Amino acid sequence: AGDNVHAYIELEKNVKHKSGDIFRAEIQLQWPGGDIRAESRGKTWRISFDGARKKMRREIAKLKGKKSI
Repeated sequence: AGDNVHAYIELEKNVKHKSGDIFRAEIQLQWPGGDIRAESRGKTWRISFDGARKKMRREIAKLKGKKSI
């Protein structure tokens, strides 16, 4: 049970602005001994989420190159 990974996803819309990159997505992965986080902004929630997802994949690949996760 000590090897559980927890994922947190946050989607946010900036209501103060009507245009531009008003959506923000954040993804966090936490496990015993480490955690990683990726964030992205975009004009739609999908663009912001896809950006965060791609950043998270790169971070995971970096960690896999260093050690087993």
